[in-house]
Amino acid sequence: MNSNASELSKNSSQINTSAQGRLLLVSAGIGDAENITLKAYRLLKAADVVIAMPQVSQVFADVLHDKLLLDAGHGLFSDLAKRGLNEEQLDNLAQQEAQLAKQVRDFWAEGKSIVVLEMGDPCIFGPQAGYLKAFKDLNPEVVAGISSFNAANALLAQPLLAQGKRLQLSNLSLLETIRPEAAPETWVLFCMGLDLAKVFKQLKQLYPLTYPISIVISAGFAEQQQVITGSLQQLNEQLADKSLPWSCLIYIGVDANA
Repeated sequence: MNSNASELSKNSSQINTSAQGRLLLVSAGIGDAENITLKAYRLLKAADVVIAMPQVSQVFADVLHDKLLLDAGHGLFSDLAKRGLNEEQLDNLAQQEAQLAKQVRDFWAEGKSIVVLEMGDPCIFGPQAGYLKAFKDLNPEVVAGISSFNAANALLAQPLLAQGKRLQLSNLSLLETIRPEAAPETWVLFCMGLDLAKVFKQLKQLYPLTYPISIVISAGFAEQQQVITGSLQQLNEQLADKSLPWSCLIYIGVDANA
């Protein structure tokens, strides 16, 4: 272990020394456990309380076995969690958020180190970003990490901003309203549960059929990640009637074979 790593390890027990607690939004990286950063892992080991969705906490079960573990929910404290809910479900959600908020504030007042652990980077496309606003008065700290965007970029191995290209990041909702003259040369769409036929129909209104498209599936999961690339017309013919995994990224204007 190098001297920097040794120093980090030596200081890991000194994370929470103030009278007040610490609330940290920590990136677990995306996909495989080894994608977590050294800093994030150190903070996770030193935490008193960890708030994470089950699929995230399972990846780090060896570190979390002696922690107080709470379920972070998907998109709690944000509109993401409210999508498609009826009135009764919204009431239940409000109760869940109120209970978790009280727990977080009580732990913080006790001087605990509280880690909200999530896949990907909290400030790129993280489902737990709502914690930043809900607990703003507790001065939450963000620990950056590897997101699906970072992992997908590495898999594509293409310079997205080369030669002055204009890059845009968004979710799929912008496809509904953007005008052809405003469509960026390079566009990365974060997709969850997408309707491919609908997406291709919208893209054909914005770009020529020869425009390069790359789709990255399961970025960061070494055994599952995959890149599909081709022209808009080729991918429309190949995939429009297919179902893709729930989470993927669409790179418009990027040819993975270039």
